[in-house]
Amino acid sequence: MAVLAYLLLIRLCHQEILPDKAWSVSQLQHAFRLRVITNQVEHNVKTRLTKARKVA
Repeated sequence: MAVLAYLLLIRLCHQEILPDKAWSVSQLQHAFRLRVITNQVEHNVKTRLTKARKVA
């Protein structure tokens, strides 16, 4: 299971792995976490704005 999670993380964060630059799994995890949190915040803001427009 850990190997599958590792491979999935590499696949999802491949743009973070740059040639001639060191990377680690913890850096990929951090980048993935930030992307997920950012996407969730953007979604929440869009949802609230849509609801506010419907009310107004």
